[in-house]
Amino acid sequence: DTADGLENIVWGADATWRWVDDTGTKSWTTGAELLVVDGDVGATNLWIAARVGVAGELAAALTSTMLDPTAILALIAISLLVLGTVLEPVTLLIVVAPIIAPAAILAGIDITQLGIVFILASAIGLVTPPVGMLLYVTAAQARAPVLAVARESMLFLMALALLLAAIVIWPELSLFLGRSLGVS
Repeated sequence: DTADGLENIVWGADATWRWVDDTGTKSWTTGAELLVVDGDVGATNLWIAARVGVAGELAAALTSTMLDPTAILALIAISLLVLGTVLEPVTLLIVVAPIIAPAAILAGIDITQLGIVFILASAIGLVTPPVGMLLYVTAAQARAPVLAVARESMLFLMALALLLAAIVIWPELSLFLGRSLGVS
């Protein structure tokens, strides 16, 4: 019938709906297990950081430097760019954000702006050569050399870096919409 014809076209003659269902279930289960492991590792690191007092130490160090909030946010953005090349954004959010956020708030940085900078810097780190994980994924998908992908992505990477710098320097670029709607 029509369903069997569609099944053969989409998954091949050997596949059945049961196989597709089993494969999907296994994929979701494995993904959930990895998310739990990632969360457990993040929670453990967060507990260790809290016990050691890393957030308090970082807040004290940043506020004692007498830097203005823009300079502190620039340092945070640069750190996140570097960390983003080797860690995925979820891990950064779980492990690094609880350490950085209290220090940034004490320094006078808007938490919404910090979140936007955090996400953008982490995403830029994913495509930053030589380590950016998404470069390798893109190269594999395109069946192209990593260096060729990195070379072609440089213009876009520079545009993203300029956007990040603009958001750090002019907070209103990232905050005006929320403020105009009365949200932040």
